[in-house]
Amino acid sequence: MFLSFSFISMTKCPLFLESLSKFPSVWANPKKYEIEVQNIVASAQIPARLDLDKIALEVENSEYEPAQFPGVIYRMKDPKATFLLFGSGKVICTGTRKVEEVDNVVNSLFKKLKAIDGFKKNLI
Repeated sequence: MFLSFSFISMTKCPLFLESLSKFPSVWANPKKYEIEVQNIVASAQIPARLDLDKIALEVENSEYEPAQFPGVIYRMKDPKATFLLFGSGKVICTGTRKVEEVDNVVNSLFKKLKAIDGFKKNLI
């Protein structure tokens, strides 16, 4: 049996499993279930606008079709992760399995954006 749950915080997962014990049948013993993180979705807000046209042209493995979707889709190969980049500076990262991986791929992305000068201006 495969079930999918979303948690805002990893600290909430054990609390959720404990609460399952209040339900009958299949949920009777939540301790017998193994927790395996399959995917982490993280979001960030860069305090600058992003130049999506420039990012799409200069960053390998990126797609930008503004008529279809208002952001750049960037698929990082190593480590493997996918980003959605929006002009407002909003960044969504998916595809990692560990919080440490999120830190690494986001830092890598920011270095890449800085190297190509993919920022427009500060929002502050």
